[in-house]
Order: sequence, then C-alpha cells, then structure tokens
Amino acid sequence: MQVVFVHGVNTRDLGDGDYEKWVNGRTDRMNRLVFRGHAEIRNPYWGKYGLQTKVLKSTPVKKGDANPLGRSQRSLTGSNELLSLAKLDFRSAIASMSVSAISQATALMETTDRHRVEDLWLALAASADAGYVPEWLPFVRSDAELLDRLTQVSTEETSLDTLLSTTRPMGIDWKPKVAAFDPNAFLAARARELMAGHLAQFLGDALMFFSRREQSLAVRREICASIVGAAKSARDHGQPLVLIGYSMGGGVLHEVLTDRDAVAEMEQQLGAPLKVDLFLSVGTQIGLFAELQQFSEVAAGTPLAVPVSHYWNIFDYNDTLAFLCAPLLPTALDFEVSTGAGISDAHGAYFENALFFSRLNGRLTNAGLLGA
Repeated sequence: MQVVFVHGVNTRDLGDGDYEKWVNGRTDRMNRLVFRGHAEIRNPYWGKYGLQTKVLKSTPVKKGDANPLGRSQRSLTGSNELLSLAKLDFRSAIASMSVSAISQATALMETTDRHRVEDLWLALAASADAGYVPEWLPFVRSDAELLDRLTQVSTEETSLDTLLSTTRPMGIDWKPKVAAFDPNAFLAARARELMAGHLAQFLGDALMFFSRREQSLAVRREICASIVGAAKSARDHGQPLVLIGYSMGGGVLHEVLTDRDAVAEMEQQLGAPLKVDLFLSVGTQIGLFAELQQFSEVAAGTPLAVPVSHYWNIFDYNDTLAFLCAPLLPTALDFEVSTGAGISDAHGAYFENALFFSRLNGRLTNAGLLGA
C-alpha cells in the first residue's frame, strides 16, 4: 500500500530532532497498527514554506506613549464614576461616552438623527481635545445629571463653534502619558507572549497556502511530487493509493486534487490518469473551506477532480478545529470518533489513540483496502 500523509499548520522542523522523532514515531505506529506493516508512507514537509519564527517584528513588545481615546465604560461600575472621570479627565469621559451613544444611534436611529448624534459627540470630543471643559461641570452631582446636561446640548443643536465659545480652558498638560499600571496592557502583553507567534504560524500557513503566490506554489509542488511518487509505486506494484490529510493538511490535499492544472501536471508525470483508492481526512477544516468556497471547482457530483473510491472524513466532536465534509462534498462520508481527550487536547489525540488505529484498520479491511 502506498500512503501519503500531509501534516497540518504550525508544523516546523527546528533541526533539533523533535520533528523527525515525531514523524518517525507516527509513521511507524500507523504502519504497524493500521496497515500491518504493508505500507510505504511518504511524509511531505511543507512547514518550511511558512513563517519560521514565533518572535515577530510586528508584535508590540511594550506599551509606549499612547494616544488616549478614553476608558471603557464597562470599567466604570461604581456610583457616579463617570462623573468622577469627567471631572478628572473630561476628554477621556467624552471619548468613552461617545462609543455607547454612537453605537446606539447606529442601531436605533434613522440617518438624520444619527448624524445629529455623531455631530454632537464630534463637537464635544473636539472641544475636550483642545483642553476645554464646560463651565457647569464642577457643579454637576451625578452621572444622570451629567448625561442630562450633555443631552440638553444635543436638543439645543449646539454647533461646534457655540460649544467652544461656552467652555473654558483647564490648563491641563494634554501630552499623552502612560498610567503607572494598566491591567489591560498587562493582560495584552501576556496574551501576546503566549499566543501571537503561535497564531501567526497557525493562520499564516492557511493564508499562505490559499494565496496562490510563490510559497503556495512551492507547497503544491512538494505535495504533488509525493503523490506522483506514491502513485507510480502503487501502479507498478498493484497497490492501493491512500492519501491522508491531517488538519490543514486535508485542505491542502483536497485543493491540490481539485486544481485541474495540478492534476493535469501530475498525470503528465505519471503517464496515466490519477486514481485515488482512499482519501482520508482527519480533524480537518475541509468542510469549512468548502463552505467558504476556497477550493477549485470540480464536476458536479464528485468531491475531487480525480476518481476516488472512498472519501472518509474522521472527526472528534471535542475537536473544535474539525468540521463535517458530507453536507458539502458529494460521496464524502463523515465518521465521528471520541478519543476521550478534552477540548484543548482533542485535535492532537487521533494519532496517539490505540483504539483509533484499531478501528481504522478494521474499516480499511472491510473496504477491501487491506487483506483480511
């Protein structure tokens, strides 16, 4: 049996031996436990075409002098905290209140009324940014009164010029400053440390592949070369051809086999039509990409641009990165498994679960792809 296994995103060979150990372990395990030692498994590596480092030049490493645009009203939970903020920093309070006012106007008002609200808050923000506060602000006693006074400005249809003429300067230094401790900035820094590089590689691999630029073409060439090599051996030895895509690797395989130009080139190298005995996707996003119309179009009633005897999609419900194929791809069969792993581990648990291998072996045998 000839097998091509295509890995998913965020897979990198760092030259420390870990990648080779992982691939060799999985390959040996699958060959012994699933294919009973009768498979030649190819593992094309396309991670080399993606982002190679998690240390990103584009990631902010510390919070610097910011151009303040207010505080979130959700953080102002106490009684009259909005008023306290306005008296301390009128500009920040206006910026914060404008978010809620403009959001509500967008959702609830017709165009003319929405424009009036937007113009009011623009006038308030512009005056506050110039260093002015209303003369009546020191005498306001509650959040409700503050909002009433601002609403009164709105109902009087006060223009920007009028608003500026009825405010007075506070003599405050408006140069942006950084708070001694900003809890949101602290949490953002920790989140970037933990996730930014990982997400960049994760999303970058998918975006890179579907971009159809030079990197994408290199990935396609890498995968196609493995498919052609396996197909030639399968033909010469009368063996089944099995293509396995894990996670994004399934999407890579599916796209290559729906790309008519790629298929034509493979068939030219093969010297014969390409036929696939089993297309096996495990924990993949093929269904999602199909729903997003990312794949090349194929003939109606077929999942691929080449004949495929079996199209199986295996997913674990706890794997939030796995999607169905059958609702979108003709003749595809979805098989749900439960590896017993939690949400954080389910995506990587398939190829380390002995029962998964045993069941897959039985399904291959029942399909006539393995000897009894």
